[in-house]
Amino acid sequence: GGRARSVLASDVRYPGANARASMPAVGASYATKFQRSELLRMLRLHGCHHCGKRSGPVIADHMPPNHFVEKARQGSRKGLGWVLTKMRFSGRLSQRFYPQCRGCSQKQAVAVKKNAKSLVTHLGGWHPHYLAGPFVMFRTYDLANQGTVLQNAQSAKEEVGEFLLA
Repeated sequence: GGRARSVLASDVRYPGANARASMPAVGASYATKFQRSELLRMLRLHGCHHCGKRSGPVIADHMPPNHFVEKARQGSRKGLGWVLTKMRFSGRLSQRFYPQCRGCSQKQAVAVKKNAKSLVTHLGGWHPHYLAGPFVMFRTYDLANQGTVLQNAQSAKEEVGEFLLA
């Protein structure tokens, strides 16, 4: 099933529209070899949590970003860090690793440094399941007309050939 947020652009400062899988992160430290292999599996299965890209190297993306967590711990009353501080319920701000592609990681670095919105769209790309609707439609139409898709295609090819020869 689809979700409305999955068609909207993702701000790279927050978990993206494709954020279906993640794992706990221990502070600002880098991901371990095991975590990176799991994140690569998540990337291949679900795609980058911002743009949906499923190929290339995986980046272990801290969410919320380390920069904002550090500002929240310092008690800054400006920007997103202050909001994150206010949102803490347990008194400890926990982070998670999300699978991210290199392009989104680079956009995120600039957006976090400037604390500016940077949107990433994920409507591009082609997926085989897009053919399901037209296939069912043509198959249903074909069955209603007592023929087969192959016969219809062959007759159309013959008609085009006769037209070109005339």
